[in-house]
Amino acid sequence: THLNTHCDALMEDAAANIQREVIPVDAPNLGFEVAADDLPAGWGVEPFVWPLEETNPNVYTHEIVPEGRTGNALKISSPTGADVGVYVDVPVKPNTTYLLTGWIKTENLENMGGGYGAVIDILTFGRTRTIRGTSDWTWVERRFNTGPKEEIRIQCHLGRWGQYKGTAWFDDLRLVELGDISPSAVVAETVFRHIGAGGLDQAALSVLEQLNNTTPAIRDLALSSFAENWPTGQRPAAAADDNAYRTMLADKLDAPQKNALEKLLQRWRGETVPIEEPRTAGRTVLLQTELNTLKFAQDTLTVQAGEEITLVFENLDAMPHNVVIGMPGTLETIGGAADALARTGQGAEQAYVPTIESVLTASPLVDAGKSVSFTIQVPTTPGDYPFICTFPGHWRIMNGILRVE
Repeated sequence: THLNTHCDALMEDAAANIQREVIPVDAPNLGFEVAADDLPAGWGVEPFVWPLEETNPNVYTHEIVPEGRTGNALKISSPTGADVGVYVDVPVKPNTTYLLTGWIKTENLENMGGGYGAVIDILTFGRTRTIRGTSDWTWVERRFNTGPKEEIRIQCHLGRWGQYKGTAWFDDLRLVELGDISPSAVVAETVFRHIGAGGLDQAALSVLEQLNNTTPAIRDLALSSFAENWPTGQRPAAAADDNAYRTMLADKLDAPQKNALEKLLQRWRGETVPIEEPRTAGRTVLLQTELNTLKFAQDTLTVQAGEEITLVFENLDAMPHNVVIGMPGTLETIGGAADALARTGQGAEQAYVPTIESVLTASPLVDAGKSVSFTIQVPTTPGDYPFICTFPGHWRIMNGILRVE
C-alpha cells in the first residue's frame, strides 16, 4: 500500500509537469488519404542511383491504395530491386525535439544488394527501425532534434542505401513536437522501468488502474516501460483477465499504447515477444579536433556495418566546427555544396550543412571548447565514408574516413 501511494503521487506529479509535452504538427497528408495520381498529394518521389544499377536497374512502382490500416496507404513495389523514396518536406522549429511515428507492412521484401528494407527516414536525422520479409502492420518510431534546421524531409523508403525487391505499405504517419521533458517525467520513466523489470505486481497493477486518469505522456511512459521490461511468464497474482484491461483502457489508448499493452499481456501469458531492433545506441566513438591546425585528431574511425553508435564530437579548437558524414566518394560533392551554401548567406542558419542526398548525418555547429553527442546507424554496406567539417573554408583539409567493415 505504501508503494502504491508513492506510485500514484509520482504519476500525479509527472502528469502535471508534462501534460503539454506532445504537440501535433500540421504536416501535409501524413495519412495518405488524398491522392495526386500515383503519389500522395503534396509528396514527391526520388529514386537513388547506385553502381549496381548497371546490372540491376532501379525498377519500381508507387501508388495510393485503399487497403491501409485506416483508409488509404502508400504502396511501393519492385519486381527486381529498387532504392526509392516517396517524400514530403515539413517546416519545423529549430533546436526542437520531435517524434515521428508510423506503420509499415511488407510482403516478400528481399535484399538484392545492400540496403535496409522498408523504413521511414528523416533526412540527415536518422530512420525508424526497418521491416523486411513479410510482416503485418508494424508500428515504428524515431525521436530526433532539429538543431538549426527549419525544414525536414520525411521519406517512406524502399531499399535505402541499397536495393530491395517486394512490396511495402506505409500508413498513418504522425509527427509531434516534444517539449522539454521535466525532471518528474525522467523520474517517472525510471521508476516504471524498474517496476517492469522487477515484476513488482502491486505497483504495476496500481499504475494500470490509474492510467485512465492521467495524461497520454504518462500512459506512453508506463506502458512502453512495462512492455519492454516485464519478466516473461510472471503474471501478477491479483491481475484481472486480459480482456478486463483491454476494456478498462479502450477509450483512452491510442494505437501505439494499445500495441504496448498487448506486448505486456503477452509477457504475462508467457509468450515470446518479437525482438525489435534496439532503440538505444551501442558503443561510443570519440572524434576530436586539434588546436589551431584545422584538422581532426582522428583521421580514421573504424566501425562495424549495421551497428548503432554514439558519436561524441569534442571541439578542442578555438573556433567553431561541425562534422558531416557522407556517402563513399562524395567528399568533393559535399564540400562543393557547402561552399555554394556559404555563398548564399544562409549557411549559418543550416550550420553550414548542405541539404543533399550525399549527406548521411551531421552534427550541429559546435563552439570552441564544447562537445556534442548523437546516434548514428552505421550503413550495412562496407566502405570508406568521408567525415568533414563544412564550416566555410575547412573541408579541403579538415576531413577523415569513417571505415565501415
